[in-house]
Amino acid sequence: MNPFFVLALLFQGGPRVAVDREVYLRTLNPIIRDLGELARDDDPCRRDVRCLRDRLTAMQKALQSLRNDLEAGAGGPPPPPPPMHRPQPMSEADFQQLVAAINGAAMSEEKVGLVRDAAQNSWFGVDQVIAVMNAIAFSQQKVDAAALMYPRVLDQKNWFKVYGALSFSADKAALRKRVGG
Repeated sequence: MNPFFVLALLFQGGPRVAVDREVYLRTLNPIIRDLGELARDDDPCRRDVRCLRDRLTAMQKALQSLRNDLEAGAGGPPPPPPPMHRPQPMSEADFQQLVAAINGAAMSEEKVGLVRDAAQNSWFGVDQVIAVMNAIAFSQQKVDAAALMYPRVLDQKNWFKVYGALSFSADKAALRKRVGG
């Protein structure tokens, strides 16, 4: 008899449950291997009833344990979904390198260009936005930098702090207009 047919008969019907694939494969693979060996004509247990019964009993116990685990899991709540990969703000080391590069740039446009490049692939916290703004001298470029970083800010609920980092009402209004706030 095909070992997969035996397993299909054992587990047919019933609700679907989420299982740890590796755990169940560690149980099923030896059983499938043993069933295959028993099906061979040259297996010594084919002629020894006690050996055959012991091997089949061990397989039956393993399968019953597996079935009990599956049935127990079917009645409970579904397992939690796997954790989603949430973006993280730029690491402190990378951020310090960005700020150092901004501080080393001679022209404000060059500083904003560095921010533009970083904002393409990185995420930021509001405090990092403010630190970048503080590394830029001119208010228009501060607004430009903040506006570039806005779509990549993870804690936008704290965005109000960014407006507090600007000195002039006109700059605050210009930034609000650019970010849609």
